[in-house]
Amino acid sequence: MTVGGQDLSQLPFEPSQEAISVKGSETATLTWVGRWKNGIVEKRVTILGDRYDLKIDIRLSRELSDQKCGLEWQGGIGRTERHLGDELSHTKVITFMGGEVELWDVSEAKGTTSRPSGEGGWIGIRNKYFLVSFIPEDEGQYGMKISGEQIQEGQKRFDFGLMAESRRGGWIGSLYGGPISYSIFKDDHPELQRAMTWGWEWARWLMEPIGIGILRIFLTIHKLVPNYGLVIILFSVLVKITLNPLTHKSYEATARMQEIQPQMAALREKYANDQQRLNQEVMKLYKEQGVNPLGGCLPVVFQMPILFALFNVFQNAIELRQAPFMGWMTDLSQPDQLSVGGMQVHVLPILMALTMFFQQKMTVKDPKQMMMVYLMPLMMIFFFWSMSSGLVLYWTLFNLLSWAQQVAIQEVQKTRKG
Repeated sequence: MTVGGQDLSQLPFEPSQEAISVKGSETATLTWVGRWKNGIVEKRVTILGDRYDLKIDIRLSRELSDQKCGLEWQGGIGRTERHLGDELSHTKVITFMGGEVELWDVSEAKGTTSRPSGEGGWIGIRNKYFLVSFIPEDEGQYGMKISGEQIQEGQKRFDFGLMAESRRGGWIGSLYGGPISYSIFKDDHPELQRAMTWGWEWARWLMEPIGIGILRIFLTIHKLVPNYGLVIILFSVLVKITLNPLTHKSYEATARMQEIQPQMAALREKYANDQQRLNQEVMKLYKEQGVNPLGGCLPVVFQMPILFALFNVFQNAIELRQAPFMGWMTDLSQPDQLSVGGMQVHVLPILMALTMFFQQKMTVKDPKQMMMVYLMPLMMIFFFWSMSSGLVLYWTLFNLLSWAQQVAIQEVQKTRKG
C-alpha cells in the first residue's frame, strides 16, 4: 500500500483481532490501524466465504485526507501448469483502461513502467488459467505502475500497482485471486471478462460471442453428461445437424461440378489460347447448368469461426483444464499422449488425418488434385500435433460424421440412378 507516494508495507499495523474464519457464504471483516506522520491509516478487508475476492477499504484520517492512495502487488503469480511453455507464454500483466486491454510481458515491463492515468479499469497478473487483480470501485482516474524481470530461465516476476489519481483520502475496491472463468466473472465481476483471450484482438467482436456461446453449450450439456469428452462428441453432432442443410448443398454442388467436368475439359481444349474467352464460356456453362462453383465451400465458411473459437475455448476454459475423457486422454486441454515403445505419441491427430484422407478420397476425382489428397492430411497432422486433445477430438468426430453423410448421399444417388 502507498499513501502520498510512500510505501507503507513496513509500517506497523494493529489488527482488530488475531484471526477470523468464515464458512460457506459467511462474511467477516478484519481491520488494521496504523499511525503515519500525524494521521491514521485504516485498512479494512472483508472476506467473502463463497467468492474468490476480498473487499478492500482503505481510509485515511482527516490529517491525511489530501493524500493519494494506492495498492501494490509484489511477487508475481505462482506456477500452476505442468508444461513450462504453457506457463511462460501466458504469464503476463494485464491492464484494462479506457475500454482497451493490454498485455505486458517482461520485455515491455522491464524496469518500472508507468501507465498514463485513465478512466476506471483494473490491473492484474495472469497465467494460463488464473488471475490476480485489483479492481477499484470508483470510476475515477487511476494510474498504473508495472515492473517485471526474468528471475531465471522459466520464471518471471512482476510487480504492479494501481493508484487513485482523482480520489483523495482512501481506496475502495476488490482484490480478485482465482480462476479465469466466464461462469464466475459474469456473476461477480463482469468487467474481468476482458481477461479472457479470444485470439486476435481485432477479431474479438466475432470470436468472443461465438466462444462464449460454445462454452455455455458445453456447461449446459455437462450438467446432464458429466464427462467433457462426451460433451464434445455431442457438440460435434449438434454442429453437424445445424450445418446439415449447407453440407447437403455442398455435396450436391460438388456432384454437379463432377458431372460437368467433360464439358469443362472440352472448353479448356477449345479455348486453350484464349483465357478471357475460356473464362466467359465457363461462367456461361455454370449459369446454364445451375452450378455454383463456390457452393462446396459453404460449410467451411461457417465451420472455420467455430473451429477458431473452440481453440480459444480450450485455451481459456478452466472447466476443461485436466478434464479426462477415456483411456489415454486424461486432459482435454492438453495434447493426448499414448506411450508406444517408450515414445509419447499423439494418437488423435493421426486418427483425424485418416478421417480427412478417406473423406477427401471420396470427393476428389480430378487426377491433378490427388496429390493434395495425400499432402493435406500430413499437413494437418503437423498443424494439430500440439493442439489440445479436446479440439482434435471435435474435428475428428466432425470429419467422421461428414464422411458418413457423404457415404449416405452417394448411396441415395446410386439408388436414384439405378
